[in-house]
Amino acid sequence: MKLLVTGGPGSGKSTVFMKIVEKLRNKGLRIGGIVTPEIRVSEPVIRKLATILENIGVLFSEEALEYVSILEEKRERQRR
Repeated sequence: MKLLVTGGPGSGKSTVFMKIVEKLRNKGLRIGGIVTPEIRVSEPVIRKLATILENIGVLFSEEALEYVSILEEKRERQRR
């Protein structure tokens, strides 16, 4: 079985996932995989990386770039 859990930062994806894993293990199922801690990177760093990658031919979808812009705007409003 494959499972995809999506959501924004801090929305509880890891919490939901770990609860599902716990319930499945309690039913006797063997669960494998890797869980890594979140690494938060500031939006300016992401934007700079996107620019560098784009210069060598890696393309980003407009949706991904729009998401970064939304995050930047949200952080700017929180700073005020």
